[in-house]
Amino acid sequence: MSDWLRLQRDVSILPRRNSLLMETFPRGTQNYLVCYSFEGRLVHQTLGMLLTRRLERAWAWPLGFVSSEYALAIWGLREPLRADPYRAAIAG
Repeated sequence: MSDWLRLQRDVSILPRRNSLLMETFPRGTQNYLVCYSFEGRLVHQTLGMLLTRRLERAWAWPLGFVSSEYALAIWGLREPLRADPYRAAIAG
């Protein structure tokens, strides 16, 4: 855990007020997108359902998501933020 926290400190940035921190990273054969909004589990569950649907439409192949009080994590087979169709999907 200390290695992960050290890595996050070195590569992550704190979001400005009224903004959202999003991080992506590969692990094994899957790619992850984590959104830290601190808006509560119900908001994250709703956002997870909406984002995975848009990712499916953008051919990003999401496999699932999990939500907590603090964050939403989505995993899939493609690198979501490095593909132009995903950006278009998020933008609407």
